[in-house]
Amino acid sequence: MKIEKEAVQLLRALRVPAFLVVLLWSIHLAKVIWQLNLGQYGVFPRALDGFKGIFLSPFIHGDFQHLFSNSFPVFFLTFIIAYFYRKIAIPSIVLIYLLTGFSVWLFGREVYHIGASGVAYGMVSFIF
Repeated sequence: MKIEKEAVQLLRALRVPAFLVVLLWSIHLAKVIWQLNLGQYGVFPRALDGFKGIFLSPFIHGDFQHLFSNSFPVFFLTFIIAYFYRKIAIPSIVLIYLLTGFSVWLFGREVYHIGASGVAYGMVSFIF
């Protein structure tokens, strides 16, 4: 009975990271297939137009290498938070997501910033 409960909790914890990685790949594949330029949806520091990037930039990647480099850490770290910190996982991930983007908006150099690396580093910081 206890093993079944653990298996259910494990599967539940896998839903959020799996969804996020599928979403990252879907957006990138759409970008490649339809030759979209999504860079302007990144964070552009200290500009009102760049503020939207706080919400959008983690889903945009420059190329498949960039996407691949972010996919495993985002999946693994999101899973760890979702499994071991169940009660605070979603609020913590959302807060990390928003704070990393806002920090780049406040302190980043004046270029468009894209990718989920900041979120991944934020999750590593949370775990450790």
